[in-house]
This record gives sequence, structure tokens and C-alpha cells, in this order.
Amino acid sequence: MLRTLIRLKRRVGLHIKPKTLFSLRFFSKNISSTTLLHKAVFMQSWRCGTKDVRFWIQLLSWINWFAFLSWFEIVRHFIINARNVSREYHIPLWKQFSELVYVALYYGIPPEEYYLFSLFQSIADIEDYVYCCERKVWHDTFQLQRAISGFERPISGLERSISANNDSIELLRDKARFSEEIRRCGVITTPTLVFLASGASDLSPLFQQKSLFLKPVSGSRAQNCFKLTFDSSSEDYELEHYQRDNSHAYYGKPEIQAFVQKLVMGEPYIVQPLLVNHPWFDCVATSELCVFRIITANDSGRVELVAGVLEITGPDGVKQNYNVNIDTGTISVSHVDCTVPDWIGICESCMKAHAQLSDLLTIGWDLALTPEGVVLLEGNYSWATFPIQATLQQPLLQTELASFYQKRLKQQSV
Repeated sequence: MLRTLIRLKRRVGLHIKPKTLFSLRFFSKNISSTTLLHKAVFMQSWRCGTKDVRFWIQLLSWINWFAFLSWFEIVRHFIINARNVSREYHIPLWKQFSELVYVALYYGIPPEEYYLFSLFQSIADIEDYVYCCERKVWHDTFQLQRAISGFERPISGLERSISANNDSIELLRDKARFSEEIRRCGVITTPTLVFLASGASDLSPLFQQKSLFLKPVSGSRAQNCFKLTFDSSSEDYELEHYQRDNSHAYYGKPEIQAFVQKLVMGEPYIVQPLLVNHPWFDCVATSELCVFRIITANDSGRVELVAGVLEITGPDGVKQNYNVNIDTGTISVSHVDCTVPDWIGICESCMKAHAQLSDLLTIGWDLALTPEGVVLLEGNYSWATFPIQATLQQPLLQTELASFYQKRLKQQSV
């Protein structure tokens, strides 16, 4: 019994903040279609372990949130944000505080997301957003025709992802295999030049007198990625973090080899060519690769584009997202409307790739437009929902995606 309680304590500690929304409205008879979606995610979130363990984990986690942590978070984020919001948007302090209590206690939404999603401007849309706290479970709930589940698994396995049992998901995670297999269906992907296995000691293939890109085999969204640049005039190499959140750079072969050797001790890496932008991007004055993030949805075998965002990294490393009109391929940069070159090629690459993974409802694709054409970088089944909603300036469940989720929920209930 004591051992079980210790395990429960560890499990609850890993999920201090809510992983889903929770509302008493979930249990009323007449609820909206969007509330039904959030309820399905709530029910999915605890489908790990035996039923008894799941009940206690859920109960203890929510007691911890409602009785203690939510109040701490309310006060903390009120102090950090309230006065700035009051000055800029003329929202009274008392109104912000009362709404923070409302979203935290009635819905289980972390107070930081009240400000992140600007709910103080549109509290009526509260159920139409897909929040950061529920993103992972949201995708696990709706991606497959049967929600990804972990019923009756031992408690020791709960820390592992509940979605590691699907071939399509595993293909998206394995960047080397993904690049090879998707290329077979006629989609241009980034080739793998070198595979660095965990604990690799021979790193001489890194130095090919050209610039390269290093990323984890199972990474996503450019996390823990590095770029190795080669200066042909001095024949020097420099390695730096791709996202610039690590200010330290590594110079010269010995220093770079020492760092990469430590890097691959934790996980295998693949080495790819360092891509450059199409000349069309010269007007945005950045040397960093501009990335298109395209969301596709599979409607009974027919793939559709539902949202598109262009991420531009400025010279200072600050990222800026721009909405892409998926019908015309136009974006507005610096108040000037521009049409993306080869937009049809970008759309076709996404749709061809999703057709090979047709059991997944939605996929977020990262693509680059280079002088040689469109290159598909990777696909993410658990794609980030916040950047899409922030760029569209619209809740996700007020877009075309809502109908796809509602159809999938009906399929799962049959």
C-alpha cells in the first residue's frame, strides 16, 4: 500500500498543472459540440494504468490544483500581467482577477494561458481554443479512429508516451526513416548525409567542407538542433545552436568534436545539408531558414489543407509568424501582400505525404523554399496549436478543423 501511494505521489507530481480542461458543464445533458470535444480529451487524459490507479491519480491531481496550486498561479500571473493589460487594453483589475478565478477553477485552465490567449478580450470564446496544457492529450485523442489508449498498463510505464504504438506516428518521429520513405512517393525531402549513432566516436564525417545541419533522430520543432557552418575563405568551422537559445558557439574541429561526442551520448543524430532560402526571401533581410508550417487534415481519405503559417527568423533571432492564405498562397509582410513562389508545389508536397499516413487525422508539416525548390523538412502529429491560433487570430475550433474533430469523435463513439 505504501509503495502504491509513493508511486501515486510521483505520478501526481509530474502533472501539477492540468493536462486538460475540466468543467461541470461536461456532465450536463445539453452541451455544445466544442464542449463535447474538450470532454473527450478530459476522459482520454487518464487512460493509463488500471482503473483504480487512474481514479486516484485523477482525484489527487485535481484536488491539488483546485485547493492549492491554482490560487498560487492566479496571484502570480495577476501580479505579472494585470497592470500592463489594464494600461494597454483598459481592462479593470477586478475584472481580470475575477476572470482568472473563473478560468482556473471552472475550467482548469492555467492562468498563464488566460493572458497568452488574450481571454480578457474574448472570454466568450473560452471553449473554442485548444490550449497548450491540453495539446498533447488533444492529439492523442483525435489522431486515430480509436483514441490512443494505455488501459491496464503497469504504473511503471506511465511516464512513457501513450502514443508509441502506431506505425505512422513512429515514422514521423524517426526523421531518418521518414525522409527516406516519404521521398519514395515523389516528395523532395532533406537527405541524410551522416547517421551518428548513440555513443559514436568517429566524427570525421562531419567535416565535409560545407555547411551542415544536425538534429536528433526523434526530435521535432528544431529542438536540440545545431548548424555547422563552414567558411570557405578561412576553412574554419563553427557550431551553434539553431534556435540561438544557447549563446555559446564552438570553433575548430577539436572543440566541435568534443561537444558533439557528448551530444550523441544521449541520443542518435542525423546530419543533413544546411538549407538556404529562395531568393524571394531576400526582402525580409534574414539569413535564417524561413519555414512554412502547414496543417493538413484527412477527411475520409481526402487530404485537405486547413491552415498555413510562415515563420521568419530575423537577424536578432526573434521569430515572427505570418498567416498564409491557403487558397491563394499570399501573405502580408510589412503591410505588403506577396504571393509565395511555387505555392502549388508546397500544397502538393503536404498532401502527397499525408496520403502515405492516412490513418492520422491531422499533421503539421514543416517545409522550406530553397533555390532548388520545395523541401519537406518534417511532419509532426502533435503539432503546436498556439502559433496557429495566434497567427490566425482565431480559436482553432472556430476554423474548418472543428468539423474534422467532430467527425472523428463520432467515428470513435460508434
